[in-house]
Amino acid sequence: MYDAVSNCAPRFTGKERDSETGLDYFGARYYGSNMGRWMSPDWSAAPVPVPYADLTDPQTLNLYGYVRNNPLSHADADGHCCSAEWNFFKAEVRGVWNATGGGVVALGRSVVSGEAGRNIATTANLAVHSPGAIGEAGKQFGSQMVSTVKAAAQGNPEAIGETVGTAALFAAPYAKGILPSKTTTMFRAVDGAELGDINASGAFKASPNGTEYKGFFNNASDAQQFGNNMQKLTGDQHSVVSGDVPNSVLKNSPNHTAAGEGPGKLIRTEDLSKIKNVKEQ
Repeated sequence: MYDAVSNCAPRFTGKERDSETGLDYFGARYYGSNMGRWMSPDWSAAPVPVPYADLTDPQTLNLYGYVRNNPLSHADADGHCCSAEWNFFKAEVRGVWNATGGGVVALGRSVVSGEAGRNIATTANLAVHSPGAIGEAGKQFGSQMVSTVKAAAQGNPEAIGETVGTAALFAAPYAKGILPSKTTTMFRAVDGAELGDINASGAFKASPNGTEYKGFFNNASDAQQFGNNMQKLTGDQHSVVSGDVPNSVLKNSPNHTAAGEGPGKLIRTEDLSKIKNVKEQ
């Protein structure tokens, strides 16, 4: 409690005034109200050239200046930044919430209420009977995002928050590895006859000699080296062909290491049809 005559009573913007020095304590540093300036330069926990500065506003470059030299319009809550920056930050956070948290909460409510199921059914019905409506909705969403990005570029704090939040929402699954790739690209050196079959069918086929496996390499360079060695032995030019192999297939395929080349897998004949995007390198 402060009495009416205490020299430590709250003074400038509600901050405690030190009775011995006459300085106002803001938490991060002391302010000299009689001089209209901070008694020490601004600082931040993470070292930066100019803490809490806006390089587009020269007033913020003065580390001793109080609230951009505009105390009639702004106040400083903690000794670091004025109310303008704090309000801007809160608006950015609000934008992030609008783009992420609010949507997640709304989705949860819609699932509980059954609205999500009805929306899915409506979308499926539109996709069948009115595909143009789906395309138009996509255009509207794209237009809205363009407008949001433009507003963010112009300095709108909520738009900045929504842009950052939306980007994080889409990028997070990949950054955290939630959606890892389901296939791995493997490489095989093939002779002219096999290359012809691949170009004709777009797929790997079982070997005419009835072998149970076909060999693939993890790297294109290893497959190329193997092809070069085979060409020296047989005189038949070899080419490298790649394909996306399901990881479930690779998991159940034995390893192999060809003489002089790198590691790879022996893929069973019955799994060759599961390899997609087969193409010559």
